[in-house]
Amino acid sequence: MVVNQMIEEMMDEISKCVWSKGLDSAPTRPGRPRRYPLKTIISMIPVLVRMRGVARGARRGTEPPSGVSVKAIDDGYNQGVPIGGFGSGTIGRTYRGDFARWHLQVGKHIYEPSIPNQFHLRIDQEGTVFTQTLNPRSTPGHRLQHWKWGMDPKRATYHALYPRAWTEYDFEDHGVKLVCEQLSPVIPHNYQESSYPVGVFSWTIRNTSRRPVEVSLMLTWENAVHPLRKSEPSDYIRGSISESHAILELAHSREKGNCPVSFGIGATGKDAKLSLCEQFDTHGRGDAVWEQFAAQGCLDDEPFEESLKGRTFGSAVSAHVKLMPFEKKEITFSVAWDMPIMRFGKGRKWYRRYTKFFDTSGNNAIKIARLALDNWQEWDREIAKWQNSIISREWPEWFKSALFNELYYLVDGGTAWTAGKVEGDSTGDEEEHFAYLECYDYPFYNTYDVHYYASFALLRNWPELEKIIQKDFAKAILFNDPRERTILFEGSKVPRKPFGVVPHDLGMPFEDPWYLPNAYGAQDVSRWKDLNTKYVLQVYRDFVITGDKKFLEYCWPSVQVAMEYMDQFDRDGDGLPENEGFPDQTYDVWTMKGVSAYCGGLYLAAASAMIKMAKVMGDDKTAEKYRQVYERGRASFDEKLWNGEYFNFDSSGGKHSSSIMADMLAGLLYTHASKLERYVDSEKAAKSLSKIFEFNVMRIENGGIGAINGMRPDGRPDLSSIQSAEVWTGTTYALAALMIYEGLKEQAFRTAQGIYDVVYNKSGYWFRTPEAWTRDLRFRASMYMRPLAIWAMELALQMSKTK
Repeated sequence: MVVNQMIEEMMDEISKCVWSKGLDSAPTRPGRPRRYPLKTIISMIPVLVRMRGVARGARRGTEPPSGVSVKAIDDGYNQGVPIGGFGSGTIGRTYRGDFARWHLQVGKHIYEPSIPNQFHLRIDQEGTVFTQTLNPRSTPGHRLQHWKWGMDPKRATYHALYPRAWTEYDFEDHGVKLVCEQLSPVIPHNYQESSYPVGVFSWTIRNTSRRPVEVSLMLTWENAVHPLRKSEPSDYIRGSISESHAILELAHSREKGNCPVSFGIGATGKDAKLSLCEQFDTHGRGDAVWEQFAAQGCLDDEPFEESLKGRTFGSAVSAHVKLMPFEKKEITFSVAWDMPIMRFGKGRKWYRRYTKFFDTSGNNAIKIARLALDNWQEWDREIAKWQNSIISREWPEWFKSALFNELYYLVDGGTAWTAGKVEGDSTGDEEEHFAYLECYDYPFYNTYDVHYYASFALLRNWPELEKIIQKDFAKAILFNDPRERTILFEGSKVPRKPFGVVPHDLGMPFEDPWYLPNAYGAQDVSRWKDLNTKYVLQVYRDFVITGDKKFLEYCWPSVQVAMEYMDQFDRDGDGLPENEGFPDQTYDVWTMKGVSAYCGGLYLAAASAMIKMAKVMGDDKTAEKYRQVYERGRASFDEKLWNGEYFNFDSSGGKHSSSIMADMLAGLLYTHASKLERYVDSEKAAKSLSKIFEFNVMRIENGGIGAINGMRPDGRPDLSSIQSAEVWTGTTYALAALMIYEGLKEQAFRTAQGIYDVVYNKSGYWFRTPEAWTRDLRFRASMYMRPLAIWAMELALQMSKTK
C-alpha cells in the first residue's frame, strides 16, 4: 500500500499493512443480505409461525424470547474503527468521518450517523480564511445547515490498523496538510486501560507553505446516547480551561432504569489557544457556534442562547495554533463517556469493568477525558510495540492487516465485562464475567460452538478474559434448568438446560446473562454432538498455552461431566458418537447421520485431551478409560470415513455422505494447538487438505472468496442445505490455520486471502465481517464472532516456527 511521506514518518513499518480507503472510493461489488430459494422460504413457514407463538409467550412470560432476527442487519459499507474499550460500550466512526454505530447501551445495535458530532477546520493564511466541516456529506436538511458541509472526498484517505486509524487530509492549496490519528487504549495483556470508555483523536498539522498560517480545529458533540434518541437536557455542564486542557462534561440521568450518563470532550495542544462552548442547539441552524469559530478560530466560554429549555443541545471544544513556514504542531482531542451500569432485559444491573478504576457515580467522563489527553502517547507506544512485533514477521501484509482489524469485534460485539452487581441486588454475585455476542442478528453471549474458532484471539492477547469465559461455562455445565421451552425447528417442548450439557450460550441481553444460559431456542442443543467436546478441547488448550494449573483444577469436574455426557452418543461402542440425521452441531441446518468426520474428529481429539488432563490431575482411571476409547475410535474413524482421498462427510451412505467438507478436520486444529496425539496421520491429513483446497477453494471463483463448506466429488457445490453452499469466514481461517500446521503454508494463505479480498476489497464488509456469504457474495449475519479465528493462523505460524 502506498501512503504519503507524512504517514510514513508517523507510522514507519505499520504503513505497509494498514487497510486504506479514499473517502471518494467504494467497494467494487457492494455486499447485500443473501437471498433464499423459494423452497427454503416455504419450508420455513412453520418455523416463522412458531416464532410468532414464542414471541407471544415471551410477552406473557411463559416462554423465553427466541432472540433471532428475521431481517438481516445491513448498515452498508460506511464503517470504520470503533472507539471504546472492553465492556465500556463503543462508538463506531466510519471511514468517511461519521460517528455512526452506537453500541453504548449493552447489547443494543443502532446505526445512524450523528449530524452534530463532527470535527471542523479553519485555516487563516494571512487574512484569507478557509473553513470546512470535515465530512463529505451534503447539507443535512434543516439541521445545522450553516456549517460548511460537503468536503471534497478526494481530499482525504483513511487508514486502519485496529485499535488505531489515521485519516490524512490534503488542504495543501490552503497551505496545510493534516493527519488525525484515532485510538482507544485496547492493549494486549492489559486489563485496566483496555476497559476505558474513551477514544483519542490526535491531529498532526503541517504548514506546507512558505507563509505563516493559523489553524483551528473544533469538535462538536451532542448530549445523546445515539442520534435516534432526542438529546437530553443536562443535569449539569462542567467546563474548564487551563493552560494545557479545555474540558467539558455533559451529564444526564434519563436512561432506562435511571442509569446515569455523562459525556466528556476535551482538547489539548502545546502552544494552542483553547476554548469551549458549553451549549448550542443541535437542531437549529448552528449559525452562532459556526460564525464565532469561522470569524476568530475560537469560541466564547458562554452559552449562545439565553435558554435551551425543551431543546436539544450539544457542546464544543476548540484549539487554535499558529505555524511558521513548514512547521508541524499537534492538537489532541478526547471523547469519553461514563455509563457505569449495564441493565439487561430481566432488570438485573451490573457495574461495568472500568468502574473499578474510577467510581460508579456516572460523573467521571471529564476525568476520563482528561486522563486520555495526558496518557494517550504512552498508550500509543504500547500499541505500536505490540503491532510491530507482528508486523516485523515475514508474513503477507494483507494478513497482518486483517489480523489486527478483525479484533474490532472483541470490543464492538455487544461486549459486557462486569465489576459486580449494582447495590440492592440480593443475589450477591461479585464474580467477574466477560461476554460478547455471536452477532447482533443472533444476539447470544459467548456462543460456544462459534467461540471454539474465535477464542484464539482472546487467548493470544487477553488470556485472562478467555479463562473467565471458560470458568463461566464450567459453572453452567453443572447447572440444571428443567423449565420447558418450545424448540422452533421441531415444535417440541424440551428442558431449557439439562445437567451436563454445555450450553449453546450464556444467555442474551434481553434476558439475564449468566443466570439464564442456553438462550438459543432453534434446536435442542442437549443432543448436539460438538458442544461438549469443544469445551473439553478449549479447556485443555487454554491450560497448555497459559500453563495455569489452577484454571485446569477449577474446570476439571465440569470437564469430566461434559465428556461423560457425550459418551452416551456412542451407541454401538465403536469409540465414536453417532449423529442422528438432524442438524445436531454448529452447522445447524446441515444434517449428518452416523459417524461424521466433523463430530467424530472432535470427539477423538477430546478423548486425547482427556487422557492428558487426567494424567495432570492424577486420575489414572479416567486416563485409561479414554485411552481405550481413543484407540477404538481412531480405528473406526479410518474404517468408516476414509475413502482413499479424504474423509467422507458421514458414514450414512446417503446422497451427500461423500461430500467434501471444508471443516472435516476441525478437531485436528486443536490437536496441533494443544500438542495432542493426532487422530489422523499426516499423509491422510495432507491428502484431505489438498482435496479441500482443490475443490472447496480453487473451484469456487478461482479461489477468490474463501472455502465453500461443502463440495460434491463431481466438482459441484453441495446444495443439501443453505449452509453447505455457503463460505464461512471463520471456518475458512481455521482451515488455513490447519493447513499451516500440516505444512501447506502457500495453500493456507491463498485460502485465507479470499476472505480478506471479499471483506476489504470487493464487498465492503470491513468492520462488519459477516459469518457467511454465497458465491454471489451476498452475506448472512454481519458483525460476527467467528472471523476472529484468523488468530488461529497466527498461533499456527508461531508454533510452526518453533518446531
